Amino acid sequence: MANYPPPNNPLVCKVAVIMARDSRQIINTFHVVRAAGWNLAAMQDLALAVKGWWDALYKQYVTNAISLVQIQIRQLNPLLPLAYDLPVTPPIVGILAGTEEAANVTATMSERTGLAGKAYRGRMYIAGVAENYVNANDTISSVFLAGMALIIGALINNDLPAGQVLAIFHRPGLVPKPLDNQYTLVNSYVTENILDSQRRRLPGRGR
Repeated sequence: MANYPPPNNPLVCKVAVIMARDSRQIINTFHVVRAAGWNLAAMQDLALAVKGWWDALYKQYVTNAISLVQIQIRQLNPLLPLAYDLPVTPPIVGILAGTEEAANVTATMSERTGLAGKAYRGRMYIAGVAENYVNANDTISSVFLAGMALIIGALINNDLPAGQVLAIFHRPGLVPKPLDNQYTLVNSYVTENILDSQRRRLPGRGR
C-alpha cells in the first residue's frame, strides 16, 4: 500500500456525515476552514450545526430508509489531531415515504470555488434517491433539484457557525504539488440533474 503523507493544515477540519441504510454506512465528507484556528469547543459547534442542517434540510430529500447516526470532526493537524464525535441518538430519519433507488444511485451537488479544474471543486451526494423524484430518462425532477440547491446553498451561505467556511482541501499525494495541504474557499454550487452511480455503495463494495 502506498504511504501517503498525512494531511496537514491546522486551519482545516474534515467533517464526516455518517448515515445508515440497513446494515450499511453512507458517508458524505467535506472540509471546513476556521481562520482563527480550531479547539474542541469550535469543533463541537460545527458538529451541532451540521446535525441541525441535516435535520432541517437534508432529511426532507431522503427516504425513511436513510438515517443520520453520527457526525465526526477531525482537525488536520498531525501535531495536535483534535477529534470530536457527535452520536445522533436517536438517529434522525429521512421523511420521504415510498421506495428509494438502489444505494449506488446518487444525486450530486458540486461545490465550486470560482476557479477552473477538478482540483478546485468538490462533490456531495444524496444516496438512494426516492423513485418518485426520478424521471423516465434517468434525470432528477425539478422539485428534487430545487431541494438540492437549498441543501448545498445553506451549507455554503448560512448554516455553519460564524467564522467557519466550507472549503476544498488539497490533500498531499506521493508526488509533491504546489497546492499540497492548502485550501480554496467554496463560494457557489452546481446541482446536477443527471443521476450518478457509485458502485462502491453496493453491498460488499465498501461505503
